[in-house]
Amino acid sequence: MPTRADRFVMALHQWLQHYNADPFPNKPLPPAIGREQVIERYHSHTVHCASCRTALSRLRRGRQGMVMGALVVWITAQLYLLDWGRTVELARVASISFIVCIIIWLSLGWLERKFYEGRPIPLRTVSEK
Repeated sequence: MPTRADRFVMALHQWLQHYNADPFPNKPLPPAIGREQVIERYHSHTVHCASCRTALSRLRRGRQGMVMGALVVWITAQLYLLDWGRTVELARVASISFIVCIIIWLSLGWLERKFYEGRPIPLRTVSEK
């Protein structure tokens, strides 16, 4: 536990070991919480943080925009393929744009999941001595 925030936890553990203390006499420790509760971020943070709520809302709108954009580009590509006097190059550009929209949509979905669940093992900084 190398962070400053963990110093008190380390001190408690050292004290318990040194004095062979029982912090909760005749009472069992509460059961360990599950992995889902440990990494759950939405109700513990995102709902309460204005910045995160706004960012999540914008991500959702961005994903919806990518779906609409992908549909428009896909329909456009199909129309170009019907040969309405357009070249095949325009259909290729539309197809590549469709693929880019899908990749952006998937990336935004990956980012959106981070607002719902955190890392199972949080990042730690080097201890300050």
